Amino acid sequence: KVEAAVVGNEACPDTQRRFDQAEHLYQAGSITEAVPLLMALAEEGHPEAQHLLGGIFWTEEPPDLRQAVEWFCRAADSDTPNSPLSWYCLAQMCITGEGHSDVPRGRRLLRTAAEQRCAGAQALLGALLAADPDPARQ
Repeated sequence: KVEAAVVGNEACPDTQRRFDQAEHLYQAGSITEAVPLLMALAEEGHPEAQHLLGGIFWTEEPPDLRQAVEWFCRAADSDTPNSPLSWYCLAQMCITGEGHSDVPRGRRLLRTAAEQRCAGAQALLGALLAADPDPARQ
């Protein structure tokens, strides 16, 4: 399925059209309509849909942190330009204890995102290093 949907990291026109439609619904506040479309795309391996689903599940009321982590992990592992943002979201979840508290893992994920030029990750990593410069805890 993924090969049919993505060629050389470029989405096929139909896949991109479906994602654009889902993203439009999401931005318009029609989340219940957007989620099934995003879910179908995410299952096909669409990294932007995976990341967006992670964000939806992270911020919905009540949050579904298990699903958020699953989709952020899939998006982060996609090795696409948006991967660092997914690593950053996972790092924040670990550091803040949302889902599973694991500050050392969160810092490692944060460093991964920062090394891939995620500005938010770089800023947060800088703040954490300034607050606790001990390299043994980095």
